[in-house]
Amino acid sequence: SAEQPASDPFAWMETINLNGSIKIGKVLVKDTPLTDVVANIRVQDQVLTLDPALTAFGGRQTAQVQVDARGDTPKTQVKTGLRLGQVESMLRTIMNQPPLEGSGSLDLALSLEGLTLPDIQKSLQGGGELRITDGAFNGVDILESIRSSVASLRGKEVKASQKETELKNFISRFSIEGGALQWNQLDAEAGDVKLNAEGGL
Repeated sequence: SAEQPASDPFAWMETINLNGSIKIGKVLVKDTPLTDVVANIRVQDQVLTLDPALTAFGGRQTAQVQVDARGDTPKTQVKTGLRLGQVESMLRTIMNQPPLEGSGSLDLALSLEGLTLPDIQKSLQGGGELRITDGAFNGVDILESIRSSVASLRGKEVKASQKETELKNFISRFSIEGGALQWNQLDAEAGDVKLNAEGGL
């Protein structure tokens, strides 16, 4: 069955204790320099802790993953702290035309249990905060698209778009419970329009 794990991937932790680190001065990933890469790993009494950190995209990226395999069901905690001075540069590594530019940050804390996808989705909980400052949506002027649609309906001339929407002071605080996403706060200034929203998926 696709819902059942083939084996326990953490069984090896029952007989191994270790404490080590990997350090790399500079490495290129898709022509993107990652510098000061440090990955500390520790396994003690069936608890695995991994905390990689590196400098890239104009900021320092840190994370911590902890897996507690002492019980019948593994429990995992994930924390990230991303600081991005170049959002566009990061997005360019995974797509040809980045839709967003600016600087930003992402803080995230999650916990989950189990090995199968249904178990993980059911137990997934946590929350975080996403911020974008001095940004812009590239390739489309969202506000101009709205204005153009209204003008077309009224039979008026549609002006050419500058193909960009300025994005200032975007902040989203969100929580996750049982795999469901809830926006606790979403505030943004896009062009001359201020947006406020909350809701969920």
